[in-house]
Amino acid sequence: MSNRNKIFIFCSGLILLLDTSCSITKKYELRFKDFDKSNLIESIIYENKQISNIIIFYSAIVSYNHVEQSITGQIRIIKDSAIWINANAKVGIEIGRALFTTNDFKIMIPTQKTVYEGSYSLAEKFLGSPLNFNSLQYALTGSLLAVENVFDFTEARIESGPSDDILMFSRNINYYTDVVIDSKTLKPKNIKIYRSIDPINLEIRFKNFITIDKIQLPQSMEIISIKNGNKNTKIEINYRKIESYREINIPFKIPGRYEIKKL
Repeated sequence: MSNRNKIFIFCSGLILLLDTSCSITKKYELRFKDFDKSNLIESIIYENKQISNIIIFYSAIVSYNHVEQSITGQIRIIKDSAIWINANAKVGIEIGRALFTTNDFKIMIPTQKTVYEGSYSLAEKFLGSPLNFNSLQYALTGSLLAVENVFDFTEARIESGPSDDILMFSRNINYYTDVVIDSKTLKPKNIKIYRSIDPINLEIRFKNFITIDKIQLPQSMEIISIKNGNKNTKIEINYRKIESYREINIPFKIPGRYEIKKL
């Protein structure tokens, strides 16, 4: 496996910052212009205002081509500015850390004494779905703002059944997006992004939202990257502890002996 693929596996493991089914008894479709989304929009805007600087202590199982690895670490989010993520092996040795800013990202691999620098457009080619700082920030906090142009979705469907989930659809030239929303909490259950011309798609599943300092955050998420119909990458993330701060330190000093490589 090339170094580039290894780095992107690590990156996707940190980012991908999800299995559920619905029993449907009745189905009907509505054009989005006829769907009352005012409560949904109000909820999204309110929660975005409440989000502050947070530190998330997590554990995760990363599965790549049926090979699993357990990791632990922290996710530090400075709202609208920076995201810092580190990953430790089960024995406590740091295997990597990443810094995402609004324009680009850096990934440090201590065992290689190397820092890789890249752009979000490059990561998009690997993940098969659009990625930028905002989508990553909101995905990690379980916000519907992780979905690009969520307020401009063209169609919505109400699944009438035990869960009464709201399904939203977006179709544009490049990407298709399907979102399942809990009608009671107005929080996302499932986000799926894919391209009709590409065998890669990305799915994120959120579970067990809890309230921390007026913010509803997921306790766990699953991120699945599917290529050619096979789940080649799956990351199960559990948020063990979440803390809110006014200021957060972002430790990403590059040692002088490290090599910097452009991706």
